[in-house]
Amino acid sequence: MAKFNTLHWNDYDIRLLHPKGNIRKILNLIPYFWDNEVNFTLAVRQPSNIRSLPDLWEYKWSLLDLDGKLINEGAKKISIIRTKWLRRYLVDYWTSGKDRAIVLGNLSPYKYYILKVQFTNEKGESIDGQMATFSIKDRTDFYTQIFLILFSIVAALFFALLLKGCGYGSV
Repeated sequence: MAKFNTLHWNDYDIRLLHPKGNIRKILNLIPYFWDNEVNFTLAVRQPSNIRSLPDLWEYKWSLLDLDGKLINEGAKKISIIRTKWLRRYLVDYWTSGKDRAIVLGNLSPYKYYILKVQFTNEKGESIDGQMATFSIKDRTDFYTQIFLILFSIVAALFFALLLKGCGYGSV
C-alpha cells in the first residue's frame, strides 16, 4: 500500500499517483510485491485563476529506506501546461502531469521506503518534500494472511451454525 502526500507550492498542488492501468489506482489497499515494477505518475494542479504559459520544471527524486539510507535517485524534467486532455487522462482535479514520471523498478521485499522529490522551476525557486511512503511485501505471505482471515471467518460461521442447530443459540 502506498500513502501519497500532496505538496503545495506557489499555488500549485503536486501529487504522485499510481499509473493508468494499474489496479492500485482503483484499489490502493493492494501492496506492492517484490516482482512488481514500481512506478508513479506525477500530477500537478494549477490554480484556476492563473493562465500561465508553459513552465519547465526539473524534478529530482530520491528513494530512501526508513534509516535514511539512499537506495536510488534520478532527475527528469516536466512541462507544466494546462490541458483538458491530461485532466481527463489523470483525474478531473489534475491539469498537468507526466505518466510514469518516477520508475523505481523491482525492490527488495520486507522493506519500507520513502520517496522524496525536489522540484525546481525556471526562476530557480525550489521545494522538496516527502511525496510517498510504501512497503514491498512477499506475495506468498500476503496470500497466507488472506487465507487465514477467510478461514477464520468460515470457521466462525460454521461453529455459530453448529451451536445454533444444537439449541445453544435460542433464548
